[in-house]
Amino acid sequence: MKLLSTTILGMLRTAGGKKRSQTDMAKLAEVSLRTYQNWESGVSNVPLHKYVQLCVKLSVEPSQLIPSLSALVRGGEQAGIEEIDKVDQTKHE
Repeated sequence: MKLLSTTILGMLRTAGGKKRSQTDMAKLAEVSLRTYQNWESGVSNVPLHKYVQLCVKLSVEPSQLIPSLSALVRGGEQAGIEEIDKVDQTKHE
């Protein structure tokens, strides 16, 4: 899950071609800088409503942040989705 959260937060930080600081992102999410840093480093999980809040404030369509199934399969265990490999193998047997 850490890799996925980091990827999504990174995409939001650069939305619209602008590179935002962690401080900027924390203010947009209405959380402390430490909380935002913990999200990026994977220490704590980003609540879904905070993803939505950031998307709204940055005019980003949430569906643009969700990787395709094939990207998740390539990411495998790193993305925290070990079960996808099992499902994919079953389909090809």
